[in-house]
Amino acid sequence: MVMIIGLGSHKGGVGKTTFSRAIALVGAAQDLNVHIADLDQEQQSAFEWSQRRIASGRKPDISVDVYANPEQALRRADEFDLIVLDGPARAKALALEIAEASDLFIQPTKGVIDDMAPAVRMFHELVKHGIPKKKMVFALHGVLAAKEIEDGVEYLTGAGYEVIKGAMYMQRGYGDAQNFGLTALETKWDTLNADAARVVAQVVRRLRALVESEASENEASEQIQAKAS
Repeated sequence: MVMIIGLGSHKGGVGKTTFSRAIALVGAAQDLNVHIADLDQEQQSAFEWSQRRIASGRKPDISVDVYANPEQALRRADEFDLIVLDGPARAKALALEIAEASDLFIQPTKGVIDDMAPAVRMFHELVKHGIPKKKMVFALHGVLAAKEIEDGVEYLTGAGYEVIKGAMYMQRGYGDAQNFGLTALETKWDTLNADAARVVAQVVRRLRALVESEASENEASEQIQAKAS
């Protein structure tokens, strides 16, 4: 069964596509057949990045295509083990569609109030529309210091949401790598790669745990229904 990770945010430049690329690489490294669905038809950042990756000859190949909405992308669900829905910024309706289609929905944010306050409001809106909190998680990105992580975690968990442990720091090396079709795990610096890998590996583990839990719940429900009939 395909696993679905969705990414969205209240604003641009918070690291959605950076996380999408890194998650896809971690999935591919675990021998999963991975696909990124670029849902930003205007900018197509993920798709253009994939073309740079192909040109660089970097392996593994990461499949990316552009789609108008999650439903269109999920028509290809049978082809993949993991689909990453990379949503555009400031698109509330589409963010809800992505969250509904996802097993896990991630919202990257910086650890400052100006970014976190509207990010929390976005999650609150998703909850009002029926998205379970257990499906939603924050990931800190572009932080400048350990104190920003500490303050960010305190603020976001205080609002009632889970935060992936650790963060990707604001580092030029991440941008440089992606300029050439690489990911945040493929920079020239081992420390940057390790920081990114720790954060992204937690995302993939969190996704697997959710999918396995849901599968167990469905199996138990089917067994109960079978006995009842």
